[in-house]
Amino acid sequence: LLQHNCLRFSGLASFPLWRLHRGNEVQTITPHGNLTASDSESLLAAARADAGILGAGDWLMSRDLAAGRLIHVLPDWQLDSAGGVYLIRPSSRFPAAAVVAFKEWIEARFETGPPWAV
Repeated sequence: LLQHNCLRFSGLASFPLWRLHRGNEVQTITPHGNLTASDSESLLAAARADAGILGAGDWLMSRDLAAGRLIHVLPDWQLDSAGGVYLIRPSSRFPAAAVVAFKEWIEARFETGPPWAV
């Protein structure tokens, strides 16, 4: 990775580092590239245009990988495995009905796995 053009997402908690996980093994690198952005969709478009290697989650790239528009580099490794999906709400003591409805809907969407899984 250090010898390739990497598309860097500045929204990563570990930015500018990439923490790669394979089982209990962790490798941390500082990728270099000519494009850094805070918008993951623009980086995805750049990866589709063969502008570099994108380190991003399955939620962003799974459809492009399945369709063959992107190639999975280092398939045995995961980037920042501590990521997750979180619901942040103002109060759990007296939640609004709309917040409760949304929480139940999102939990149902993830019940059988991530909705972006192909």
